[in-house]
Amino acid sequence: MQTVLVTEVDQAYETNGDRASNATLNMLIRNDVIEMRLRNPEAVVIGLHPGTVDTPLSRSILRNGTGRVHFQPTEAANKLMSVLKKLTPQDSGERIPPLRAHRQQA
Repeated sequence: MQTVLVTEVDQAYETNGDRASNATLNMLIRNDVIEMRLRNPEAVVIGLHPGTVDTPLSRSILRNGTGRVHFQPTEAANKLMSVLKKLTPQDSGERIPPLRAHRQQA
């Protein structure tokens, strides 16, 4: 049986599988930073979350009226690029929060 929690941030359901997946992703990013620094100290390794993007995969979430801010694919790509352009090697190992956290709701 999976435990389901409702987060205060966006009322999204998080299961034990979600938490395990996030822990694994954190570990992979940290390990990649260590390996990459040995090869190229100036490289940047991060986890970047695009937020909710309006695609066929996310339409059921958006249809359920979660109130999530969502982006069109081109808008999401532009926002991701603007974040990437500002990164430095000191940012390596970070997981950048979903872009929705940086956008004003209309």
